[in-house]
Formats: sequence, C-alpha cells, structure tokens
Amino acid sequence: MRLIIYLLFIFVLAACSQNNNQKPLTTSQTTALRIDSLKRLAKDGDLIVRLTDDLVSEQVKLINEKDKSFSHAGIIFKINDTLRVYNISPDSLDKDEIKSEPLDSFLNPEKNISCALYRYDLTNKEITSLKNVLDSFKLKNITFDWQYNLATDNKMYCAELIDKSLAIATGDRITIHQTYIPENMRKLVYHFFKKEKVPDRVIDERKIITIDNLYLRPDCKLLMKIQLKQFPGNE
Repeated sequence: MRLIIYLLFIFVLAACSQNNNQKPLTTSQTTALRIDSLKRLAKDGDLIVRLTDDLVSEQVKLINEKDKSFSHAGIIFKINDTLRVYNISPDSLDKDEIKSEPLDSFLNPEKNISCALYRYDLTNKEITSLKNVLDSFKLKNITFDWQYNLATDNKMYCAELIDKSLAIATGDRITIHQTYIPENMRKLVYHFFKKEKVPDRVIDERKIITIDNLYLRPDCKLLMKIQLKQFPGNE
C-alpha cells in the first residue's frame, strides 16, 4: 500500500514539474489556435466578417446601422480541400473583381483586428445554388461598385454581392435589409464620393446594405467571434 502511495506521489510530482516547465503560448500561437478552431467550425455557405486595421475600415464600420464591429464580409466555400472566401473589395482599381481567396489570407492577423463566423439557415440545395451564383458572378467579371449603387448589377460592393447572391439562391426567401447612410456620417461620405461625382442629394436618397444587416437577423446564427490582433489592454 505504501509503495502504491509512493508511486502516485512520484507521478503527481513529475506531472506538476512537467507543467511548470511548459512555456506559455505566444500571442501569435494563441491567434493561430483560434483561427484553427474557426476553420474547423466553418462550412460551405457560412458568412465571415472582419475588421481590417486601416482608416478606411474604421470609417466603414461606423456606417453600420447597429453593430459597429466589422467592415467587410464574404462567403466561405471549401474548394479542393481549401476553405476560400468569395468577396469583393476596393483593393485597387485594377484588382477589384470578385475573389475566391484562402480563408487564411482573408483573416491575416497582420492586417486584421477581429472577425466573426455566422451561418444562415440554408438548405443543402440553397447552399449549392449559392456557390453556383457566386461562380457565375465571378465569371461575369463584376467589379467593385465605387458608387455603392444597388441598382447596378455589373458592379457590386461586398454586402451587395452577398445580398444578391442569397436572394437568387433562395428565391428571395433571404433578402437583406436596406437602410440610409446615417446622418452623422454623411459629410464624410460626401467627401468620399466627390471623385465619383455623385451629388449629395443622391447620397441622401440612396439606400445601402450595411455589414451588420448581413448577420443581425433571426435566420443567421453567430458561431464564433475572435480577436486576430492584440492591443494593450485586450489580451
């Protein structure tokens, strides 16, 4: 009996010693584990939203109607065993077409602050249709809509792409709520649209689809929200 107790004591002591010798995870290792967890959860048709670490994204998120957390969005599909994100963004004038980029690239912690994964209430048939719609839009060489005009189908911005794709895939069962640009953001938007020569009154009357309206709805469920970049005080 004493021998058993002694062996148990040695085992516990060794385990404690081993744990004490383990180094704590670095910030980058912790972020990588969070991204891996999100990737394991992600399925075809899921919505992924992010906040990028730049001034434009900080301004875009303020246009959201209720939740000011995110500034860009895309739809996830696994292609050749790689999770990819269909999205369109104003990266540059010559590379602003619909992309299907790796999820790892979309969530690059060096460029992005945070992200969240959501899932729409879609049937398998609707999910298949959604990918077909996105592929068809991609083949049409649709470019980024610098005027944010929902009336045009040859140019789209990210939330508009998702709205129109979901509407077609679900037979208009899922359509995203449209809203006006908040009054407190209009002066900033007027300045942005000067180079596009869009009159102020048109901006006042034009409805948009904000990022938060993509997921603040009963048929869209939050699966995971993670911090991608750490700042002092939010570790």
